Amino acid sequence: MSNTLSLFESIELVFTNDIQTEVLTDTLIVARELGVKHYEVLKVARKLIEKEYISQLQYQLRDYINRGKKYPKYDLTIDGARRLIMSLGGDKAERFKTMFNDAFSEQGRFLSTNKEWLESRCESKTLTKSGNNAIERLVDYARANGSENHKRYYTIFQRQINQVVLGVDHINRDTLPKSYITIITLLEDMISQIITARMRVKVDYHDIAKESLNTIREVGELEMSRRSMEKYIDTQPTQQSLF
Repeated sequence: MSNTLSLFESIELVFTNDIQTEVLTDTLIVARELGVKHYEVLKVARKLIEKEYISQLQYQLRDYINRGKKYPKYDLTIDGARRLIMSLGGDKAERFKTMFNDAFSEQGRFLSTNKEWLESRCESKTLTKSGNNAIERLVDYARANGSENHKRYYTIFQRQINQVVLGVDHINRDTLPKSYITIITLLEDMISQIITARMRVKVDYHDIAKESLNTIREVGELEMSRRSMEKYIDTQPTQQSLF
């Protein structure tokens, strides 16, 4: 096996912070790669933080959403990740410590050489946060009005976007080119606007969800078709005039 990771492989292990200035990993990724339950990783991380083996500059407590519910995780710098991985131990620890080092290095090089892509991704993350906040308000609105399926809204909306843009249920957006990020950003912005406007005038939550999903499908398919046509036209040879 090669000692270095490709950019695609490194993206599966690390990500950038919201302002695209620092490479991080998190306890979810560490748990997945080491084959350990996430709650066990959290337990070890908390002990390291309490004893200050992981300093305040090396971690940040964050929330993540799973099936509509919030759970805690820690984002970690490379030094924090090294401490945690070696404290967890096991047969995979040394190997994955090396892989994480390579991933941090590769992603760091990418940060320094891809400013335009990073600006686009940063804008996308801002609108994603806005869209998620709007969905969260819709979840609360639906629950207050008797919905039994409100917890599924996050998954349903994200799956619809992923299916329209790439034909899959789950994607790592840090692996996507700018053209796809632009479409996703457009769709998430539209969702946020629809939810906000319809809730303001007390539209039924069923109708809000239906309109949002229909918009994702219709606008997403239109944008993908348009971009496919543009790509096709760009590949055609220039026609010489016969006159």
